[in-house]
Amino acid sequence: MSKSPLTLVALYLTLGTLSAQTIETWVTSQGAMFEASVKTVVPGQVTFILKDGREQPVPLANLSDRSRAKLIEFLGLATASAPAPTTVSAPAPTPAPQTTPAAATSTTPTTPTAAPAAMTPATAPVAGAAIEATDIAQINALIGQDATLVGTVTEVVTLGASGHKLIKFDGTTFNIFISKQMLEKSTDWILDDLPGKRLQVSGKLESYRDAPQIKGLAPSQLVRVQ
Repeated sequence: MSKSPLTLVALYLTLGTLSAQTIETWVTSQGAMFEASVKTVVPGQVTFILKDGREQPVPLANLSDRSRAKLIEFLGLATASAPAPTTVSAPAPTPAPQTTPAAATSTTPTTPTAAPAAMTPATAPVAGAAIEATDIAQINALIGQDATLVGTVTEVVTLGASGHKLIKFDGTTFNIFISKQMLEKSTDWILDDLPGKRLQVSGKLESYRDAPQIKGLAPSQLVRVQ
């Protein structure tokens, strides 16, 4: 997502510890919400203090556009403007008479700049109402209702030639099913890094072949948590 050069410059020049802020609701670029106050801002990163007192560093690129705009307001930079540079043209020097042929200028091949590493999605605190994916008794009691579950992903399986995806969790039969049609509707699905990560998912609980399941309908349903 794009950010104006002015916004980046303003944020990067605002360093040090901020005065205590009130607790606000923030949103990551993956759609996860959390409540925290701002502690510090350094180039490329903001450190939040969560409601339980823990500090949580979050890359600026992993905040939503709206949360980055709110952060600028907190820093008092919403109306900041960068002075326009003044260009002074120096008089062109008078070329001296050339008496000898100029030596050929050698050129050194430029080493290509390495491509930046892919951004790792931000993590967020676990929602207070989240149910552990291993608590099958409570999950089965909520079949047919909306719920939020959290657990450790063991693998992401591609179901044959259909292209559907199945996210499996450790110590439970609960899974997340994402159809090929849903996967093709958005480029924001990031699934390859999920094995071994704690994942929170919200949606309607269903039962498929005696296993509880939530269907993935949008990338914002999947939130990597601490």
